[in-house]
Amino acid sequence: MEQIVLHNKGMSLIEVLVSMVILLIIFVSALEAMRVYTIGNLEIELKNAAIQTAQSCMEEVKYGTYCFNFNTCNATYCSGNYTFKTRNINKNFEILFTNPSTLQKGILQDIEVVVKYQFRGKTHEIKMEGKTIL
Repeated sequence: MEQIVLHNKGMSLIEVLVSMVILLIIFVSALEAMRVYTIGNLEIELKNAAIQTAQSCMEEVKYGTYCFNFNTCNATYCSGNYTFKTRNINKNFEILFTNPSTLQKGILQDIEVVVKYQFRGKTHEIKMEGKTIL
């Protein structure tokens, strides 16, 4: 009589399930890392845009002009809203700056620009201060 030899070279159901669970954990971790990276990247992009907006506004005020043609002013400050667009997201920046009409020619004066925006339920603020002579 001939003997039949079985070669058990395959994987059992338990081994397949364990390997699938390990792959699932790796996949979910990679997705979470991508989510955290994307949020962090967007936060940095918004902060950079707010800084650039504040710098542009500061330059305009230094030369005695109204930032982004905003002329809603009180005795010392002017304000307005600017919409920054990135990645199909429109982010509203609230800008507050020194009223250029209060600046006097030939005198070194303080000027200030504040840019505020909301991100993930928090208000972020970029504040720049400088001096100018008209």
